[in-house]
Amino acid sequence: MDTRNEGGRMKLGRETSQKAYAKRQGRARLDWAPADAKMTARGSYMTNRSSLGRTALLGPLFGSSLKEWLLLWLLTRAEAYPRELAQELGFALRAVQKQLALLEDGGVVYSRMRGRTRLYSLNPRYPFRRELEALLRRALEALPAEERERLYVPRLRPRKPGKPLAR
Repeated sequence: MDTRNEGGRMKLGRETSQKAYAKRQGRARLDWAPADAKMTARGSYMTNRSSLGRTALLGPLFGSSLKEWLLLWLLTRAEAYPRELAQELGFALRAVQKQLALLEDGGVVYSRMRGRTRLYSLNPRYPFRRELEALLRRALEALPAEERERLYVPRLRPRKPGKPLAR
């Protein structure tokens, strides 16, 4: 069966053409990509789904569900770096960097360098910090339980022997 079109070029399906493009660019085959992944211009795969359920409660208010997830993550985890946010939330790294830059320009978050890593946190000097945190906490309460649990930090070290539980 001939898979050529009228112009004599090979007909390639979307998945095959992406692999062929990566091969022409000298990149390794990326067979691990999910079925709904799209190949970027640089040959890497990006998914449009989040590892969280994407229940956007404040997305229309903030103009982006990504901004909502970034602010919720920074509220619950205190600080984070862009690659961590992109991996954990399931968004593209460039999109996360762009939204963090917009939030930093607006004074909502601030960044600092730790070695070669830029860490972002909610800005304690932001004039509406208390109101923003109250709004984010209210949105956090309205999230489904499984999404809310994903945002909280697991305990990384064991409790000191004999220390009472705080409730």
